[in-house]
Amino acid sequence: MARSKCAACGKHTFEIQLVEPQGAAYRHYLIQCAGCGVPVGVTEYRNASKLIEELQKHLDKGMRGLSGQIESVAKRLERLERSR
Repeated sequence: MARSKCAACGKHTFEIQLVEPQGAAYRHYLIQCAGCGVPVGVTEYRNASKLIEELQKHLDKGMRGLSGQIESVAKRLERLERSR
């Protein structure tokens, strides 16, 4: 299997560096050669799938709370109808 190497210095080790490009609305991760610092790629600072997972957990929690409230209202309505 081939190993990735830096086009500038030929080394095989890379690192990730948080950057805030001037004029950009978002931060990014820069993948760069650990030897000479030449950038070889850029990736999102915030992982979109991770954000979606967090949102799903938040929505699930809210739905469980809402479900409990609906159940409580339904029970109260049943008691009210029986008392008539």
